[in-house]
Amino acid sequence: MIIKFMEQKRVIIATLISLSIGSAAYSDVSIQVGSTPNQTMRYGMDYERLWYWTNTLSADEKDLVAQWSVADNDIDFIRVAINSGYELTEGEYNLSAYTNKIIPMMQDMQDANPDIKFFASPRPLDEAMDDVAWQPYPQWITGSTGSDSDFSFDWEKCAEYLVRYIELMDSYGFEISYLDLTNEWNYVTPTHVRDIAEYLEADLAAKSLTMPQIIAPSTWSYAQGSSWLDDVNTTRRRDAIDIAASHNTNSSGSAQGFVETAQEILGTTKEIWNTELHDWKSTSGYDEVLTFSYVMEAVNAGISGISGWLAIGTTNQGHSYILNPSGTPSRNVKYFIFNKLTNTSHRGQALDIDTPDELSHTMAFIKDNLITVWAINPNDEPVDVLINLTDYTATNQPVTMTYWNTESDIEGVVSDYVTTSATSISGTVPAGSLSLFEITIDDEDVVNDESAQSFTPDPEKTYYLDVPEHNLRLAATGESEDPYTTSTDVTGDDVEWQFIDKGNGYWHIQRAAGGTAPRLRTDGTLYADMQPTSNSGTYTYYEFTEGASDDTHFLTLPDGPEDYQRLQITNAGEVRFLTTAAVGSWESWEISEVNEDTVVQLIKRNADSYAIDGNYGGANEQDVYLWTENENNANQQWLELDRGDNYYSYQKADTDYCLDGGNGGSDRQNVYLWECDEDNQNQHWLKVDQGNGYYSLVKRNASGYAIDGNNSGEDGQSIYLWSVDEDNMNQHWLFNEL
Repeated sequence: MIIKFMEQKRVIIATLISLSIGSAAYSDVSIQVGSTPNQTMRYGMDYERLWYWTNTLSADEKDLVAQWSVADNDIDFIRVAINSGYELTEGEYNLSAYTNKIIPMMQDMQDANPDIKFFASPRPLDEAMDDVAWQPYPQWITGSTGSDSDFSFDWEKCAEYLVRYIELMDSYGFEISYLDLTNEWNYVTPTHVRDIAEYLEADLAAKSLTMPQIIAPSTWSYAQGSSWLDDVNTTRRRDAIDIAASHNTNSSGSAQGFVETAQEILGTTKEIWNTELHDWKSTSGYDEVLTFSYVMEAVNAGISGISGWLAIGTTNQGHSYILNPSGTPSRNVKYFIFNKLTNTSHRGQALDIDTPDELSHTMAFIKDNLITVWAINPNDEPVDVLINLTDYTATNQPVTMTYWNTESDIEGVVSDYVTTSATSISGTVPAGSLSLFEITIDDEDVVNDESAQSFTPDPEKTYYLDVPEHNLRLAATGESEDPYTTSTDVTGDDVEWQFIDKGNGYWHIQRAAGGTAPRLRTDGTLYADMQPTSNSGTYTYYEFTEGASDDTHFLTLPDGPEDYQRLQITNAGEVRFLTTAAVGSWESWEISEVNEDTVVQLIKRNADSYAIDGNYGGANEQDVYLWTENENNANQQWLELDRGDNYYSYQKADTDYCLDGGNGGSDRQNVYLWECDEDNQNQHWLKVDQGNGYYSLVKRNASGYAIDGNNSGEDGQSIYLWSVDEDNMNQHWLFNEL
């Protein structure tokens, strides 16, 4: 007898479960679940085609569909269309191509989940005009005319078109996180992807827009995807692709074959997605249960990102999760299976699993302290299983089991039961069903992938990168291909670094002030290399793990060349890469924020009760003198302004006036306030380290003279220039950072 739970009522007594699914023909069938987390999962929903996002849906119903899609499901992105109808003729724009449906839909999704990301894909041209061959871009890009298929793809025009699209989306408040360049159109080659990606990165950086992650090749089938990747045979082509992806619109090839090819060519750290998962479809609930096997095959092959094609459709549109035949939307069995999948495994990791002969497919995940095991039983009889956990221990919390088959409601039949073993979980997979077992494990067994990451940068901030062992700081000119090192006391453009989010926990490191060669990488040899930001592949992105001493970090290229992955500074100041076996102090980096608003008090070394005081307010030629030290006195607070090459200006707090040494230089020449001017070298002072935290301040355009506080100290004592003498403590100032 099969009990139908219309409202997902749960039965906690295990004997009732066995009654509900019948007597098993197969007993004690073992499912072995591995312990090593594999790829991290992410999911999306496809709103590239909006055929059924129509005016038959009221505003409230559209809000409800958005809620179902991005709030009730735990997903990463919504796939949206780049609509050729916006720019059918180059430079002529039809804004309604986006404002009619696409932008309102994106806004509804963003309102339902402000963290949702957008994955843009070029929509076929025949959605915007009649009698054209299949192509995802306007004809002024593809080179075709009329209905012919004689293509001459112009990658540069395509890149310019995509920049305008990204700018348009940004103007409406949407950031494009992922970008597909092909959408099953194989006329976009790996060389084109390389050229477009490099163009976009440079152009978008100049416009202060975020570079999306490039997804390729998004081919028609796994077989086509493998063939396309075979031509990704140079470093620049590999670097251009952030995420390898294919569709399986056509059934040729296999997920396993595509993953193996992608990993062989691109390395093992890049994500691999199916961005249009087909075949999990039918007009019958039965087939949509058992054909979930296509999802399971993709996951077990190593695919980490899954988006089924067409989120919303009609009852005779078997792809869909949400139905809108003519208003009043509803959800089908496929939606509820997907809902369970995303809420139990999004951002979790796939686990290895053995599929016994009595079942057609299995898969498993771990997310926090939850293990989920999925199983398909295509047989006419139930299968009793023992789920054997490797290196995990179940708690005494009940196991939750959900199954779907022809007899179940679309939400599935949900039951809770208590297991008697902490490592071998008994259960039954009903006949003709897809079943899910949710098993809570001990917190001590949980492996947290992110725990290894010792540092998470803020991309809005700049940083110094120091190796404390040598008191050396990483530096670059922005023009030379060779980075260099300097003292940790040095500040300025050459030593300020910014981290650019590559995604997946990886970061580019580049000179914050830019230049023609601002990005730090390896070129596959011992010494580090600086290159343009168009270099964005495996030799350029880093992960951060705990260094050899407290508050230090190893900077490692996770997918770089095996012999040159870990960044090091030698005792001779050389910037090099070594293997990950290098785990010493030379490879241990201190990462500290650059304080853009350093405020200091300048205290006289041989009269430490006195500090430089600028008097009240500010005016040109206003005297500067010594006064009893008081760090709360705003007249003694100076904003340190970096003028480059270790020169600084000192601006009196809450005024527009800076310390000025006047023109030229001579002994007893007055130092006073003058209106700040970054080009006025009378206000530029070289910080010269005198040891123990003291510095002298030497005038930039009169390098023989330094700021001098005269002998001893008293209130109102003059400040002036005097000939530089490193032994003269009247010229030594303690920088008390406030």
